[in-house]
Amino acid sequence: MIRDRLSSAYVDIRERACIELAELSRELDQLHPSVLHLAAHSAFSGLILSLDDIAWSIGHDAFATMIERSFRPRLVVLNLCDSHALSHVLRRLVEALITWPGQTDDARCRTFTGQLYKALALGDTVAQAHANSCAALDGLPHAPLLTGTGHGAVLF
Repeated sequence: MIRDRLSSAYVDIRERACIELAELSRELDQLHPSVLHLAAHSAFSGLILSLDDIAWSIGHDAFATMIERSFRPRLVVLNLCDSHALSHVLRRLVEALITWPGQTDDARCRTFTGQLYKALALGDTVAQAHANSCAALDGLPHAPLLTGTGHGAVLF
């Protein structure tokens, strides 16, 4: 869906499935992306990534340290339940951060994500794209939150 929404903006998109923390760090350093979009699960006060092809809970501090030591995207979108807990450690590292404050599901994440990237591809600021994407959720509770200082940024 992201690829489809950004096709009109001619944005280079790289997808990785079951990525490990070290691989993610290397990808950030090599590709220098404007946006890091992570769709994952959360558990045990962390996010589930992969380690030697096995699902592994990575603590919030370890994830933040990886971001701090790597090339920092301008926008980080965390499509995972309770990802807002990460905002207190990431907001000083990235310009804009979109997180979910509670439980979510794939359908809500897809709806939000589709609207977000469509708006960004059309030249909306991060704040405009976030607001329009939240509106597409029809006022459902636990809409994603936008934090950081880069709300006025146009990414593409």
